[in-house]
Amino acid sequence: MIRLYQNAHIYVFPSLQESFGQTLFEAMSCGLPAVAFPAGIAEDLIDHKSNGYIAKYKDAEDLANGIKYLFENDNLMGFSIRARKRIEEDFNSQIILEKHLQIISDSSSNKV
Repeated sequence: MIRLYQNAHIYVFPSLQESFGQTLFEAMSCGLPAVAFPAGIAEDLIDHKSNGYIAKYKDAEDLANGIKYLFENDNLMGFSIRARKRIEEDFNSQIILEKHLQIISDSSSNKV
């Protein structure tokens, strides 16, 4: 999968419902700017017109506009760098571990 992502220029994630969006996470981890609808984790991962494009929900034309926007942008490499950076800074294993430990701690302290 990594080689497939590395040979792409952008990632299109047209899902309307997602519990997480593993492939979106993987693609951005490989430095692919993404185009997606605001579903699942897409809004948490994609900063509109910074590391990808969030299309209007269920608007196929706007999804196509996002693809065009990225392909016609002179700074696609900048989008790629920011996509990878987003994952590295906000979703690295240490941060995820700390968030899980905080949830466990919070739920333990809320028990009666």
